[in-house]
Amino acid sequence: MNVNPYSSPQTSSDSAGVVGVDTNLLPITVRYVWTADELVKATQFHRRSILRRGFAIAIEIFLAVLALIGLAIVVSGHYAGYLLLVGGGLALLLSLVGTTWLLRWQFHRRPDRHTEITWIIDAIQLKNQHDLGRTEFTWAAISKMTHTPEGILLYPNDQVFYWLPRHGFAGCQEFETLVELAKTNVARCSAIK
Repeated sequence: MNVNPYSSPQTSSDSAGVVGVDTNLLPITVRYVWTADELVKATQFHRRSILRRGFAIAIEIFLAVLALIGLAIVVSGHYAGYLLLVGGGLALLLSLVGTTWLLRWQFHRRPDRHTEITWIIDAIQLKNQHDLGRTEFTWAAISKMTHTPEGILLYPNDQVFYWLPRHGFAGCQEFETLVELAKTNVARCSAIK
């Protein structure tokens, strides 16, 4: 078969409903090492996708104000303010850095730490394989997709996600093709800027 190198990429609408997706790039392979940094980054984007940033900032401001009120009560000579100061201050500290520290600390106990993960994705199914196992499922098993600047979160349900980091793709074109493929196959799609 002769292919014109100057022709536009082939797109197909008859391959499992992938309208506008460059089928020449399928299957897409995503390969990366699962590290604590990947877990932290994925979890941060997951939290941003389920908890809007404005609401998270409002909670942090509320905790800071609570700590400041406690400080003002302590300065005025009432020891009951220590509860607000310590409680609000600790809650604020935990919300800002505690989760990241806890994820990193727990990561070293995970059996999948530092394993190479490979995803092979086409118009019909997604395959995930690493040293500890292998899974295969169709796009119907994915209920939500969140596209971030650093990667893609695929959700089989609202609490469990699969992380596909941008650096694991062969290039930007494969990354964007997967985003478009997910948009055609997943009912709920969102983006985080």
